[in-house]
Formats: sequence, structure tokens, C-alpha cells
Amino acid sequence: AEGLSGHQGELTLLSLTKLSDPAAKSLVSHPGALVICFDNLTETADAILREHPSFADKSTITNEIAEQFLADNESVHLPGYTKVADDAAEVLTHHTGTLSLDGLRSLSATTAEQLAKHVGTLSMTDLEDLSTEAAEKLIDHKGCIFLTGLIDISDEAAECLAKRATKFSEYELTLDNMPYSAAAILRDAGHGV
Repeated sequence: AEGLSGHQGELTLLSLTKLSDPAAKSLVSHPGALVICFDNLTETADAILREHPSFADKSTITNEIAEQFLADNESVHLPGYTKVADDAAEVLTHHTGTLSLDGLRSLSATTAEQLAKHVGTLSMTDLEDLSTEAAEKLIDHKGCIFLTGLIDISDEAAECLAKRATKFSEYELTLDNMPYSAAAILRDAGHGV
């Protein structure tokens, strides 16, 4: 990681599966843009790396950021954001292909309703909880939806997801991380298996 911190330009480490806290401290000094998948990092490494300028002040995808992404999808790294403004979600539905919102920590029902209109894969792997209202809206999405980070989901929200015509694969939904009763509802409906 020390050698990489001196690399000039964008440093993309999307296949990263493990990173020590000292290595994260070294990478945070990288002078260029940093593109990292946060899925498998420790909480400490995650917090350290989010101090990098690539992720600073990136809590909410605004309408302006969404428009910039549509104009040039390589100019904005959406997985660095933790929220999507409702009006920005409507703009993002115009993107075709994979929409990677893997940094999202929360999802309103209004945003879920807009994102369900997106054509293509929808990835929200850092989303840990999903309200019943948001689940009701998401089931209308026709493509793949990656929700592998869900750990806090009520039985009611699970029942909503279970009604989805397109079954979630085991790669889209990790049932072992959910409460047993919610996982059973989804498994019994043929999801995540």
C-alpha cells in the first residue's frame, strides 16, 4: 500500500478483498482520485479511507451530481455517497446499465420508487436496513438488485420483497446475514437460493 500511495493519477482498487488499517492509513495519502470497494473493509479502514478527498463531503447525491454523472459517468464515483436526494434519484433513472450505489446507508420510499424505474442492474450492497415502504417500491424494479448488505429487515419488509416477480439470486441477497424469520420468508418464496 505504501508503494501505491505514491502512484500518480486515479488509483482503482475495486477487486480489493482485504486491507489492513495501516495500509488504509498509507493509501489515504494518495494524491490522486481513489476508487475503492468498501464491502470487505474493517470499520476502521473504512473510516480512514473515507477521509481521502475522493470521498470528502460526499454524503448525498444531489441533483447536480446526478446530472454530472449522466453527462459523464466516469466523472463521478457514486459508490462513495451514503444517501440519494429524492430528486437526484429521478435523474439517475435515466442511466442505462449498472447503477452502482454501493455506499448507500439509507433509502427513502420516494428514492426507492424512483430507482425502481431504472433499467439495468441496481447495486446497493452497503444498504443494511430497508423499510417496508421502500421494499414495497423496490419490488417493481425489473433488473437485478444487489442488496447483499441487508442485515436489519423486518418480516413485513421481507414479505414485500418476497412478492417480487423476479427472484433474488443468492448473489443479490445474502439471507444468512438477516434475522432468521425474515430470511425464512424470502427463502420460502424462492429468493436468495
